Amino acid sequence: MQQAKAPAALRALGTAALPAVTEALRADDVTSRRIAALTLLQWSDDLHRDGGAGAVVAALTAAREDADPAVRAAVDHALRRATGDTSELDRSRAADEAARRLDR
Repeated sequence: MQQAKAPAALRALGTAALPAVTEALRADDVTSRRIAALTLLQWSDDLHRDGGAGAVVAALTAAREDADPAVRAAVDHALRRATGDTSELDRSRAADEAARRLDR
């Protein structure tokens, strides 16, 4: 249960925690890598908006090759959000709008 609270607790520490969180993406322990990936996912929109994404992009890019699929998925999503890549969201919205037009 405490692990579920870890991303929010790390994020509450502020940008001073970023080096430790990005370092945790390379940890041997999969739980540490998952917590780091989820923390950066929660943080990614703010990092993009505030111009701080550069601090994490290299670590996220490297972690895209993680052995754990949950880490890879969170990292991929965090990377897209941190860099402002909205292509997936744009496709989803377009599909939703098309479906709504068909329902009319």
